[in-house]
Amino acid sequence: GFANNASNANRINSPCNIESNAQSQQNPSQHLASQKDVASPQDLIKNIESNFANLRVSIISTQNPNEHLSFADFINTISKTDILLLGEKHDEKSHHKAQLLIIQALEASFLASNKFAQNPKCDKRVSIVLEMLGSDSAKHIDEASTQKDKIQKEHLKTALGWGKWDYKQYKEILEYVFYSRSFEIIAGNLSREEISTIYKGAQELRGNLSTTKDAKEKISKIISKSHKTNDESLLKKLTEIQQYKDRRMADKLFHSPHFAILLAGNYHIANTFGIPLHIADFKASNETSPQNTLGAKKVISVGMQKERHLKSKKHRQNILSHYDYILVFR
Repeated sequence: GFANNASNANRINSPCNIESNAQSQQNPSQHLASQKDVASPQDLIKNIESNFANLRVSIISTQNPNEHLSFADFINTISKTDILLLGEKHDEKSHHKAQLLIIQALEASFLASNKFAQNPKCDKRVSIVLEMLGSDSAKHIDEASTQKDKIQKEHLKTALGWGKWDYKQYKEILEYVFYSRSFEIIAGNLSREEISTIYKGAQELRGNLSTTKDAKEKISKIISKSHKTNDESLLKKLTEIQQYKDRRMADKLFHSPHFAILLAGNYHIANTFGIPLHIADFKASNETSPQNTLGAKKVISVGMQKERHLKSKKHRQNILSHYDYILVFR
């Protein structure tokens, strides 16, 4: 596709965990310890904000890009959406550290606001949808989820059916969310077999906003540059595969009954040609439903960029058009 440890200080006083105190001390990067005297959600948010500041990153709204948001205000804003799209450059460790801190802060925020109180069993209250896991991993995830207390962290990669992606980049995030009943991991992408089928020839996707000529041309242009090819036939196939990937991830996000977070490459979450357009098409198709709960879902996209990429006025405007918020790394 397009392309920190979770310290003991980042543990929440919550009943929603599966680890004993001994396990927690042995596995400091794993999730919530079942202790009465660990940090409260409010204290944890402050600690996470301090760790976030160490990343040397600024948060801007694309509606007002000259002003920086505080981490607390940012978390407060994104906690009110239904679907959160967190972009990344896949090999940037700082991006994954930021993603983990955002996930931790949202969990603490939900606990502090009693948003989780409606689910006393604490099961699967946030969906984590991953571009890095294809549909062929779903059966592995389901099986692993039923025996979390039996899977050691050194075996988690295999248990999840992890594929070609660099596991080290995602290890801390996966350990944090897997060993918690607060989260469920969802395979968001296509399998290799599905990609092969689409490449050989598949029915074109239907949609009002997501499949326009403009959206396809923008994707094709990016693929042409990244793959260094002008072969129109190849570009058409790769663009189609890209759109099928975006549709699949949008489907998983939109139909999740929980607060849903996506981890995916920056281009996938672009408002101008990516997953937000597919979600908009899903929303439009649900507007006539009696309760219209799905059609009312809100989406926020958060891109991650290096500061130097925003120096050029031309590139800056283009990047700003893609997202609702941007994390700018110095």
